[in-house]
Amino acid sequence: MEGIKHFKGKAAIEKIVLEDGWSIHTRDGEDFFFFETEQGDREYYPDLMAWKDGLGWVLFEVDGKKGHSTPRDMQKMELRDKTFRKYDVRTVRIKTEDLIGRKKQPVDIILKEIDYQLS
Repeated sequence: MEGIKHFKGKAAIEKIVLEDGWSIHTRDGEDFFFFETEQGDREYYPDLMAWKDGLGWVLFEVDGKKGHSTPRDMQKMELRDKTFRKYDVRTVRIKTEDLIGRKKQPVDIILKEIDYQLS
């Protein structure tokens, strides 16, 4: 089950990218992609997939501690990112704590981070 912080983080990144002129294609739970693994095909549900003219398709992932901190988690994220890059789809990862709560960053800083990760 999804945690409330992750849910709020996804809502925050969606609001930021919409206000920055992105078009939302897929929200978490609406669609998935298959990934071939050693155990067979696995489903992957991105937190958000969006399009922006001049940048193309981008997956936005809200990274909290759960599911994003162990060496195995890192390996899985790297595999997904590498697979998507083959199709010119890049991934932007924003920490949950940068989107919500006491350590929340201003929107302009989040947008700079998105630009940095896409450059």
